[in-house]
Amino acid sequence: DYFYNLGWVEGAGNLQLSNFGKGGLGGDAILGLVQAGAASGGAPTYTGRDNAYMLTLPDGIPAWSGMFLWEPIAGAFEGSYADGDFDAGIIYHEYSHALSTRLVAGGEALGSHQSGSMGEGWGDWYGMHYLLKNGLQDKPVVGGYVTGNMESGIRSYALDDSPYNYGDIGYDVGGPEVHSDGDIWAAILWQVREELIETYGKTEGESIAEHLVMDAMPISVPEPSMEDMRTAIIASDFERYGGEHYDALWKAFAQRGLGSDAYSNGGNDTDPIPAFNHPDGQHNGQISGTVINAATNKPIKDARIIIGEFEARTSPLSVT
Repeated sequence: DYFYNLGWVEGAGNLQLSNFGKGGLGGDAILGLVQAGAASGGAPTYTGRDNAYMLTLPDGIPAWSGMFLWEPIAGAFEGSYADGDFDAGIIYHEYSHALSTRLVAGGEALGSHQSGSMGEGWGDWYGMHYLLKNGLQDKPVVGGYVTGNMESGIRSYALDDSPYNYGDIGYDVGGPEVHSDGDIWAAILWQVREELIETYGKTEGESIAEHLVMDAMPISVPEPSMEDMRTAIIASDFERYGGEHYDALWKAFAQRGLGSDAYSNGGNDTDPIPAFNHPDGQHNGQISGTVINAATNKPIKDARIIIGEFEARTSPLSVT
């Protein structure tokens, strides 16, 4: 119902038993698997423990989602045994996969690395946004219940603590991975949400954010990069609000490396160029300097300048 009221309706491919003649194909109410794989036991696997999934099929064919039992993993989390069916954030995350798979660029258009990563990020963002908006959770921590960790849950950070920016694509120790890089998109969208709330107040800011994030999905190009989706969100603001939130949106995107000069060579680019500039130059400043070798006291040629916390494979903003 929440997504329906934001625009994910029958003609847009929602999950609904009967479409009442309003467009799209009915007969695809979602199927939920409770305690999926509970009998298989053993180490965590796709059909065993510590997981959840959403399989979204084309409009008219039911999607199904499975929630798993969770057990501690040495070196990962040390919480109690738990049932994923009671973790609302994970359920909302998985349901949001159906939303983005069906809605972005007309559906079935998330095959690139960055678009697949955004699929994960949208899930985290919408789940945490909904829970905080309705006073059901105090902090945007995904999977806090199943892990017993209310600091970061199943992610590296809570959304409001995440340091990531667009230059961090591919940062994970194993290289580009959709869940890791999805954390980047979730952090970017959370920055947008916080900026809108700070500028326009909680109720109005939350409403603007949730509408624009969804409005951008169907007008996006297929297999979008995060840069593409940023552009779609800006365009959505002009369509719905006449561009009223232009400055606030660009400010938030620029702070996370998706400024006006950010560039990605398509959705599969795992080394995009970040930029931290607002298109209105009056909002920008400039920092200049020289990176010095402390041992020789001489400048270092072509030193990579990175904004934010250093991670492997992080794209430099500039070089000296």
